[in-house]
Amino acid sequence: MIWRNTFSIAHATARLPDGWKRSWKAWTENADLLDVEYILGVHEKDVHKIEPENGMLWALNDQRYCSVDNWNEAALMTLGKIIILNADDFFPPPHWDTELLKVVPD
Repeated sequence: MIWRNTFSIAHATARLPDGWKRSWKAWTENADLLDVEYILGVHEKDVHKIEPENGMLWALNDQRYCSVDNWNEAALMTLGKIIILNADDFFPPPHWDTELLKVVPD
């Protein structure tokens, strides 16, 4: 497998249009590296509510209206070596990416 990024963050949300943005901002601003892919997973019923940030990827779930299926769709799109499942109320510490790389085997 060829990895495009070290980290992929698969974020499931139903809080649209803006409920996910605080968490997204925290993950992107607290990363030291620019090696992070971010994918927002939403249900097809909510597609008209999406206001993604410039360049953000989003995955469309056409199965159950639930976070599990939103995460699954987002995870299917990931091209990162390490996948992190995220939600609207999950926030990382500063330097989360370099700290994870210190403890994850190569």
